[in-house]
Amino acid sequence: ANLGLRYTCFINDGMTHHSVEPRAALRFQFAPVVAMKMSYTEMSQAVHLVRANYLDLPLSVWMPTTESVAPMRSREAAGGFYLDLPHNITLNLEGYWKMLYDIYEYSGKDGLFTDISDWEHQLLSGKGRSYGAEMEARWRTEKMDVAAYYTLSWTERYFEGIYHDWFPARTDNRHKLTLTATRKFSDKFEMYSGWHYHTGDRATIPTQFIGDKAYYDSPYNYQMSDYHRLDLGFNFHKTTKRGNESIWNLTLYNAYCRLNPVFAYLKHYLPEGNSEYKTEFVEKSLIPIIPSFNYTLRF
Repeated sequence: ANLGLRYTCFINDGMTHHSVEPRAALRFQFAPVVAMKMSYTEMSQAVHLVRANYLDLPLSVWMPTTESVAPMRSREAAGGFYLDLPHNITLNLEGYWKMLYDIYEYSGKDGLFTDISDWEHQLLSGKGRSYGAEMEARWRTEKMDVAAYYTLSWTERYFEGIYHDWFPARTDNRHKLTLTATRKFSDKFEMYSGWHYHTGDRATIPTQFIGDKAYYDSPYNYQMSDYHRLDLGFNFHKTTKRGNESIWNLTLYNAYCRLNPVFAYLKHYLPEGNSEYKTEFVEKSLIPIIPSFNYTLRF
């Protein structure tokens, strides 16, 4: 058993927020190759991501807890089995349940930039929950490391000011799968790869138009196409004249240039020479293949 207690204190403009966060980790070793682990954790966060759209852009802002905006809190319980199998194979299976309190949604005007002049009064407070199961399978040798990670999850939100019931979160990706492999060819060269897949993110789009007015049936009511990409990396190791290790790295992000959707909208238009409106879903992609290069010196 590993038991702990964490205390945080956040002070801003004369306001003080205290948080006492217990945590526990239990491990039962049934046999040399079989173990069961359980954990419970409480956490708080005193900064909030405020964004005027659901795109992952560097234009969003982080704002501090204030007198009218409380810190976010979470409680999570998890448990699972961990197996050491023959032939250097490990298998882990774990389930979890997480509750979130005092989470916020921005209710101001949509756009690329967030209006921070009156941001505190443009937030809606709610709660969230996330639960599911995760599995990890791994095979490791001296020169090869192959792993597979799979997650089955549900992520939901509840905001009285938005909707009368629980609704899916933007990142409610039911299935996630990651495959990784690292091959060490020598002390000077290694290659790694990672294939990432998850069911599509969600977006809120109109479900009906009457004239030029849009109507919505629920938040995040549209699921975009599935996401997947392949990353490749190459590391070149070298020892400098002073005995330090240098690493030259070349990485290809999204190696096969999959144009994954970033956002979606409902196009409602009147075709030329037609008396009836047409409606169609449109998904937009922004990020193609991205090569990168970096150098690391260890001393």
